[in-house]
Amino acid sequence: MPVIGTLAAVSARGFGFGTEDMFGEQVFTSPGTYTFYVPSGVTALSMVAIGGGAGGGKAGNYTSEALPLVFNNPPGSSPTTYRAGGGGGLAYSNAVSVTPGQPLTVVVGDGGFTFTVPQDGGDSYVQTAAAVKLVHAGGGKGAASGGVGGAPIVGSGGSGGTGGEWSYNSTDNVYRGGGGGGAGGYSGNGGNGGSANNDGSSGSGGGAGGGGGGGGVNYPTSGGTYLQYVFTGGGAGGGVGLYGQGSNGAGGTRTIGNGTSSYSPSLGGSAGSSGNAGGDSGTGQSGRFGGSNTNSGPGDGTCGGGAGNGGSSVRELQSSPFTLDEYRTSSNGSGGTGGVRIIWTTNQTITRAFPSTNVGQL
Repeated sequence: MPVIGTLAAVSARGFGFGTEDMFGEQVFTSPGTYTFYVPSGVTALSMVAIGGGAGGGKAGNYTSEALPLVFNNPPGSSPTTYRAGGGGGLAYSNAVSVTPGQPLTVVVGDGGFTFTVPQDGGDSYVQTAAAVKLVHAGGGKGAASGGVGGAPIVGSGGSGGTGGEWSYNSTDNVYRGGGGGGAGGYSGNGGNGGSANNDGSSGSGGGAGGGGGGGGVNYPTSGGTYLQYVFTGGGAGGGVGLYGQGSNGAGGTRTIGNGTSSYSPSLGGSAGSSGNAGGDSGTGQSGRFGGSNTNSGPGDGTCGGGAGNGGSSVRELQSSPFTLDEYRTSSNGSGGTGGVRIIWTTNQTITRAFPSTNVGQL
């Protein structure tokens, strides 16, 4: 990735102390590698990093539309172990000794995408020229790594929530996606994503993001000579903000079927600490016959929400003998990106320290 040189500007801010006290910050929220130069007169920094959330992935593939259906489980997985994306971890370090003009490398982890297997979220960290990590938050893990959340590797903080399991219903030949894990908080872990037909859990403390709701079912819907079974993907986990500890995010709720030709998505987890909520699962074309696939929730929580798994839908004739008209698996969601924030003051009598001492937005 390209290295971008940045010289952070110092800004004056009162925080109740008067505008003569100099406060500064630099925020990085685009995935990539940057060089940060310690400003003149600054000898200590406080910093927070949030890892990227993992990708959600498809719940499964199929090789035939004729009965009996032949399904391919995701590589290296089974219906009881294949999970949605884990949330990114959060880590912070305070009063880190530095030298004015010193270059530091800042890495912001990307959210995991999905190809054959959902990818892990990227780590976010700050390190010296000698590769000594000053703060380091792990990215969430995808299905191949168990869907667990990232951890605070260097510094204090909380781990991301684990992605919820998806399930395969052999009776109806359908997949229900799990919800993504919420991002870690400043002093607590992110909520776990809901499994099939379950709500996600809330952040466990310290401003963590909530887990996404599990994939639900609207079973069945009726239209003319067809029955439509709509199994939604899971919602994404909630993200967490970079401006200090706030409230926890609530878990997302699952879809509950209403027996009509339209249905509601599984909801993403709410944000913790003024981040962004996780994305809801998609609804195709409102569940109409012949509609597009039911999407998993994108992990658009900022920062670090994990993505939900996809679901599936099937359409069949109501008349006997049973014939299959359509089977669709869902598309995937990508994890939320990570972020890094560095703060300082040139007034040595004032403390700026995460999670909540003079760390508000300038």
